[in-house]
Amino acid sequence: MQSGVGIMAVMSSWKLLLFDPRDDGLSDFNAPRSRRRSEAVLIAFDLMHQGTDLRETPLIYRKQKLTRLLDTAELGIQFNDHLTENGEGVFQLACRMGLEGIVSKQIDAPYQSGSSKTWLKSKTPASAAALRESLQDWTR
Repeated sequence: MQSGVGIMAVMSSWKLLLFDPRDDGLSDFNAPRSRRRSEAVLIAFDLMHQGTDLRETPLIYRKQKLTRLLDTAELGIQFNDHLTENGEGVFQLACRMGLEGIVSKQIDAPYQSGSSKTWLKSKTPASAAALRESLQDWTR
């Protein structure tokens, strides 16, 4: 496959999501644990390196570069767009839709791996991840 992208020079943050092709188009976080047929989609949501280190640049700049990269790459990777709406309203919608949760990030923040004060992961109470965490033995 011919592409204008030097893949070895690109480092991005992504997630592999599994979808039940008979379902409503929502990702299925339990699919890896089940034997149901699923379709895999690679979703990219941040770009840390593209020839140069981009980690110190604002998130919005990195996302703009990632959009342009994926528009020209022909790699079958989907871009995870962002919303600038009221976070609480988006979270309530995620709950009603039965989604896993949302991630809220500060749009002007540099990239940081691991926990950070510039991003927050909010899991919906009824999600599989929240249920798994509630069943974990956290005393070990």
